Amino acid sequence: MEHFIDLPERLVKREPALWVKRVVIFSRRTREPEIIRDISLQRGLNIIWAEELDDGPGKEEITGHSAGKTTFCRLLRYLLGEENFGRKDVVNRIKRVFPEGYVAAELNVLDPRTGDRRQWAVMRPIGRNRFSYVRENSSVEILLNNLTGRVSQAQYIEKLGFHDLTNQIQVDKIITTDEDIQWGHLLAWCTRDQECRFQNVHEWRSPRSEHGTPSFKQPKEGPLFVMRAALGLFLPDELKGEKNLASMLGKRDCIEKEVERLKQKPRLKKDLCRDEVRALLSDIQPKMPLDDCPDWKQDGVLLDESLESWVEKACSNLQREIDESGRAIRSMQYKLDNNRICIKQLEQELRLIESIWCLQSDALSELDAGISEREEQRNLIAKFSEASCLMAGVLYKDCIHIQEAQELLDMEKFKDARALAENKERFEQKRLQAENRKRVLLQELDKLRHDGVLLERQRNELETKRNQKLDIFHRLKQNWKAFVKWHAVVENAEGNEELKKEMKDLSALHDGIEDTKKELEALIQKHEHCREHLTQTFSSCVRSVLRSERYDGLFSLKNRELNFQISKGFAMNGEAVETLSVLLSDLSCLIFNTMSKNSLLPGIMLHDSPREADLGMRIYSSYIRFVAELHVMLGGKDHCPFQYILTTTTAPPKEVAENPNRFVRLRLNASHEEELLLKRNIFHQRNEQGTINAFSLPER
Repeated sequence: MEHFIDLPERLVKREPALWVKRVVIFSRRTREPEIIRDISLQRGLNIIWAEELDDGPGKEEITGHSAGKTTFCRLLRYLLGEENFGRKDVVNRIKRVFPEGYVAAELNVLDPRTGDRRQWAVMRPIGRNRFSYVRENSSVEILLNNLTGRVSQAQYIEKLGFHDLTNQIQVDKIITTDEDIQWGHLLAWCTRDQECRFQNVHEWRSPRSEHGTPSFKQPKEGPLFVMRAALGLFLPDELKGEKNLASMLGKRDCIEKEVERLKQKPRLKKDLCRDEVRALLSDIQPKMPLDDCPDWKQDGVLLDESLESWVEKACSNLQREIDESGRAIRSMQYKLDNNRICIKQLEQELRLIESIWCLQSDALSELDAGISEREEQRNLIAKFSEASCLMAGVLYKDCIHIQEAQELLDMEKFKDARALAENKERFEQKRLQAENRKRVLLQELDKLRHDGVLLERQRNELETKRNQKLDIFHRLKQNWKAFVKWHAVVENAEGNEELKKEMKDLSALHDGIEDTKKELEALIQKHEHCREHLTQTFSSCVRSVLRSERYDGLFSLKNRELNFQISKGFAMNGEAVETLSVLLSDLSCLIFNTMSKNSLLPGIMLHDSPREADLGMRIYSSYIRFVAELHVMLGGKDHCPFQYILTTTTAPPKEVAENPNRFVRLRLNASHEEELLLKRNIFHQRNEQGTINAFSLPER
């Protein structure tokens, strides 16, 4: 620990922004709740130890790996704002066994805006209930007795002020992808999935854990950006440069896609035109031996003369057929025009007959009307012949004027009868002649009209076929012309002006990106103080665990990413080295956070069973001793500026396990049901007779 001898004097943060004081699990919420576990935690080191029996005869039981360590970690993450507390199968089993169950905690949260610290009592359902509860400056017991402050998932995080911890970070988005930096991201880093097996610093969550944590568009770059932002390893000019770089990278991606499209466009266009020409030729002459044309078999071959001759021959045949169709249409149109002229002439003659008939009918009607009028006059004279005229005092029949009128009417009577008879006879003859002519004309009209319909139909059919041939002709000519054009472009890419322009823009953009990267690398050098500080911390951690001068820890911001590497004169690799590197990088960041005003980590770290990730026993024990010594050096449970929680199946070193600081906060053992985390195997179900039915999997 001589590497950290001056660490207490260098602290700028004396307590974590967030730490868990107590976790309580109970099966139901009542005034006197049935408590399953009441686990007190402290600042500094907290070990959750699931004991594993020593090897030997009769020791084949699994005792450490199914006691509930990971369930404890998931419950703790749930209390810190994660959406669920385990995989779906585990959650369903817990809900079935504890339908009224809850998990509660007492959380200490710093308000970064005011500097005030608040203790929150929180309670979240692990059964079938839906709502969570929070109460400020309270304890679990008070919250249980006065259940107020019901909140939803989103309200839970907001109410406890977890968003405030992330809002203080100087950048609120991942610049390259425009994703919001969320509390869930920091929580994922500080509470890694065991399933990730501590393979690298940027993998925090595994899909196998069904975590519900917000993911990243860039699985590596996104987490590393969040880590840098949370550690305060960005400068204002650097952020501007990152935004500029992100913009240029976005443009580069668009241009690269456009370049690829433009590269493919000539070939695609050529293939499209080729296929269209081939289809048209096959329709024109189905037996045409197109497979003999080399261009159909292989791209990039020069145009085959036989293919060109086939196209020319097809176009010539089509032109001839189009011309013949045109002549046939004109001939048909001539016949149709004559037919229409004849129809018009017959229709005109019919109208003339109708007009004459109407005139004759009118004359006969007038004649008949005159005769009728004179007959009425005669009847009137005859009617009043015996009457006397009041003026003259004589009979009307004796009146000389009446007698004269009667004589005239009697003389016209004979003429009227003869004229009417002659006119009616003549009129009937004319009518019969007109009817006969109309009948003949109508028959001729029907025939002409029928012939006209047939002629028009034939002409339309000829026009349709001609138009189809014209369409094929034009399409064949156009596609062949386009095929020749795109073939030339494929053979000579330099002639593609559009592609040349995009390539020029892409080259200029690449230069701009490289220049910006160099500028950012130069800006990173201004992090010298912070970089040296973090390098020294990581190096001291490595030297404290691997107690040999040959080992060292290296940290860099190469490629603007966080890089932690354990070295032994050279960079080392391997599963155990990678696991230890991840553990010590997390711990180094936790320590660095206490010494940097710009770093905004919450100050809590949870590692779930790192020994299971191929970490050797000797190194693992040394690691635990180091954390315990660090705990003591920094003031112990009441003054340590961070909280570190470790779950393990491996027995801690004796001096740690028996230390009066009580580093071991909970001991579990899978061989006894009472020593399981939930004091019940959730994959066993008791039936009515009290016997146990086992399900497929034990609790983790």
